[in-house]
Amino acid sequence: MSSSALIFVMQLLIATKNSAKISDYQQILEKFGIETVTLKDLNILGDVEETGKTLEENAILKVSYFSKLAKMPTIADDTGFEIDALGGEPGVHARRWPGYEATDEELIQMATSRLQGVPKEKRTAKMTNIIALATASGAIVSTSAGHIEGFIPEKISEKRIPHFPYRSILFIPKFNKFFVDLTEKEFNGLNFRYRAVEKIIPQIKILTQ
Repeated sequence: MSSSALIFVMQLLIATKNSAKISDYQQILEKFGIETVTLKDLNILGDVEETGKTLEENAILKVSYFSKLAKMPTIADDTGFEIDALGGEPGVHARRWPGYEATDEELIQMATSRLQGVPKEKRTAKMTNIIALATASGAIVSTSAGHIEGFIPEKISEKRIPHFPYRSILFIPKFNKFFVDLTEKEFNGLNFRYRAVEKIIPQIKILTQ
């Protein structure tokens, strides 16, 4: 009989149904050697009503619900887009800005139309991502934030990434290009999701290894 100890590695649940977010998280967590599983993998079809007044409250609502349901360590997030000239709108309502679940094009059109006539220096905006991490019993371990700042030019990018409408309108001065046009290296350098995950990797490893 081998004297070597059997090491059990628990997977981390990525609690989102957004395929683009899942891909993003999988690529990030793979770099840190974290094994992941999705809601689809577990045949979890339920959802959580995002009633929080802040991104952090919504992230905690989601991670608490799904970690208890799956009985495994879980991360969940909420992402907001804040346009300074519009008083921080759409903020926490990034996907439901018009009052309903809007399409990517509807959101892009809403942002550009409401900024008509606003001078460049007042068209600043930022994307914020709040991640919440919970144990298999639903206890909140930590939350982490990441931000990407830029502005919204009058002429926006024609390129689109499904489910990420604001990346087509947020221009990043540091790279002199739209968020949607960033290379993988540039993206990883700015990626608010990457930065937010990176801050809680030690806690994730404790829960999964």
